[in-house]
Order: sequence, then structure tokens, then C-alpha cells
Amino acid sequence: MIQSRLQTLILITLFIHAFQKGESLSDKFISKLEKICENQQCLHLPKGFNDNCINWCVSSLCFLNTYEEIPEDGETDHKKNMYFKNCVKNILKDCQTSKIPFDNCRDNLHIDFTKQQ
Repeated sequence: MIQSRLQTLILITLFIHAFQKGESLSDKFISKLEKICENQQCLHLPKGFNDNCINWCVSSLCFLNTYEEIPEDGETDHKKNMYFKNCVKNILKDCQTSKIPFDNCRDNLHIDFTKQQ
């Protein structure tokens, strides 16, 4: 009985800690993708001038749906950036609903230009 209460208390503590952090699994996955893109595909660009490259690398689909005109390097549109992140989160949420692991969901974030006519 005491062990059961202790386990419950630990679970509640972990839940509260996770809730206080405020970062969802999709946020963590997006941050992971951004770091990978920044350190690999966009490494040739200086920080602050690599946002377009990182966003394109994370999701070409959301990038094209968000930006009518490609922003200048170093230019930040916070409203559009939030729209971009929500687009990515919605795709990840669809994957999660379909029980597709995030790592296997990367193809859903991109446009396959080889299939375009």
C-alpha cells in the first residue's frame, strides 16, 4: 500500500515537472530537427542569417505554406514564424494520432518534388 502511494506520488511529481516545463513532445522534436539542420545542412550560414535554411530543412511543406515571399536573411516575422511552427506541430499531431513515430514522420513534413508534374 505504501509502495503504491509512493509510486503515485512520484508519477504526480513527474507529471507536474513535465507540465511546468511546458515543452511538448512535438516541441522537443522540432527543436531536435532545428539543431540537426543548423549543424548540418545550414552550417555554412552564420547564426541569425540561417532561419530560412533551418525552416526549409525542418519542413519544406510548411515553409511554402507559410511564406508567400521568402524573407530576407536575418529578417524575422514572428507571426509567420508562429504559423510555421503550428503547421509543423499539426503535421506531427496527425502522425501521433496515426501512431506514426515522429522520426518516421519526417517525410510528411516535406514535399516530394520528384512527384510534381
